[in-house]
Amino acid sequence: MLITSGLAMVLFVVHQVWWTNVQARAEADEALSRLEQTWTDEAPAPQTVDETGAFELVDERPRSRAA
Repeated sequence: MLITSGLAMVLFVVHQVWWTNVQARAEADEALSRLEQTWTDEAPAPQTVDETGAFELVDERPRSRAA
């Protein structure tokens, strides 16, 4: 009886230490893949060249009109 309960405890510890690590690593890899896909899907912000030849970001937000 003690051997059986000891074996059950060892299997539980192996599950907690090893298997949960395998699952966490798989979830982290999936999250990393989604993040990298998001980064490659985003279009870069449009840029223009001002009179000095330096780049500046273009603000494309609609402006409110004052009446």
